[in-house]
Amino acid sequence: MSMKMNKYISLFLILISGLFLQGYEPDLDDFLNPYQFKLHNSWLEKAELKADSPADFTTSKIIQHFIIGGSEIITEYDWENYKIYNQREILPSSRFSLPPKILRFLESFLYRLNAADSSFISNFLKDTGSDLLYTDDKNEGSLELLWSKIAAERVSGFEIVDIKLDKAGNSIRVFSPDWQIELIFSDPNLSLAHLIREESQRQVELIEDKKEVVGITVKIPQTLSLEEYISRNYQKKQTREMLHNKINDVKSFLKKEFPEHIITKTTKGYLISSENFQGEFPDYLKITYSTEQDGVYIYSDNDTEIVGKTCKISDEEVIDLSKLSHQEIDIVSNYLPQLLYEHRSIGSKLLDFLLIHDNVPTTLLVKTETRNKYEIASYADLLLMLNKYWLDRKIYFKLEDFKKINNYIEFKGFLLAVEADGINADSAEIWFHLDKSLKIDLIMMMLYPEIKLKEE
Repeated sequence: MSMKMNKYISLFLILISGLFLQGYEPDLDDFLNPYQFKLHNSWLEKAELKADSPADFTTSKIIQHFIIGGSEIITEYDWENYKIYNQREILPSSRFSLPPKILRFLESFLYRLNAADSSFISNFLKDTGSDLLYTDDKNEGSLELLWSKIAAERVSGFEIVDIKLDKAGNSIRVFSPDWQIELIFSDPNLSLAHLIREESQRQVELIEDKKEVVGITVKIPQTLSLEEYISRNYQKKQTREMLHNKINDVKSFLKKEFPEHIITKTTKGYLISSENFQGEFPDYLKITYSTEQDGVYIYSDNDTEIVGKTCKISDEEVIDLSKLSHQEIDIVSNYLPQLLYEHRSIGSKLLDFLLIHDNVPTTLLVKTETRNKYEIASYADLLLMLNKYWLDRKIYFKLEDFKKINNYIEFKGFLLAVEADGINADSAEIWFHLDKSLKIDLIMMMLYPEIKLKEE
């Protein structure tokens, strides 16, 4: 994950300070084990949640806020040695004063109840030695009956209506407007230690099942076509890898990600360059970077030169903007380098730094023997998804055809994801639409899998 954090003091001071992190999206490496990572993504998936505000960091937990339907959801990630080992959804205030361990149990229970995959709540009950009795106005049963009622919707919380804590066992009754649950657990000194041990042992079982693990960067099996891969993954939340604190040397990082390119130092950062592809696709990126107390951050070098009604990105790339006014050119030209370099970084970890367009709705059309349509809430999710599939490809991208239609600016991008043989490729046409403030507000991509390019 690479979205820049608000500046905060050294990682070592996390142990003594509460910190803020903008757009915190934990990656696989931030969790104690893959099971916890998959739980996190399953919880996000059920309501397509995204963080609404900066996170708070303390010595023992990370606090994250979400908004859904005008209501706030607060989650807490318990962590130790920078690893998240448990996740909880904070309960609304109650007239009951609960022992901290019981409260943590209920919050952990609610978090797993709101995961898209029922195996998490089922495992939780098994791992904590708990029983669940569900009732509504017509039925009485167990978890399976409860899940049949709530599988497609979030439980916004529940009210505690009765508590029984004695030597024989613990019983807590909770309810929502439509149902009631009685939770019975045997350990009056309930600890998360046993739960953590049990969940860590489940990681192999979940990683090896047939369901995709959302957000883990894996090499896609060659037998899975691009169309099949998209149809399985387009509704899943995609995540970035947090890299800023994992890079010791920027040039070495760039060489590893672009082994066939020349990496040249510039006054502001680095130029990543190779020969133009087929004489019409410039193949370079220009980046800048900053070294902060908590790590290294990499950005697009957005330097341009306006020459008449053209935008000069480099000596070899000049974009015609003759259909736009001078004022429009001044605004639009500011983000063209970032748009170019974002796409050219697909297939590498550099995309985790350069990615933008988090909330731009996107229509994806995949043209094979038929034409399949997918509506994707965020263009960033689409690029992250393609990034995983095209890890071994060379990506080429250019922009052209800037024009005004009904007083709105539109332009087009062309993308090639070329295999090592230089002949087989996936290609895409991408249409960008700007709103009145000249920001990209709609994107449509037409994707053509498995085409053959003409040999030079």
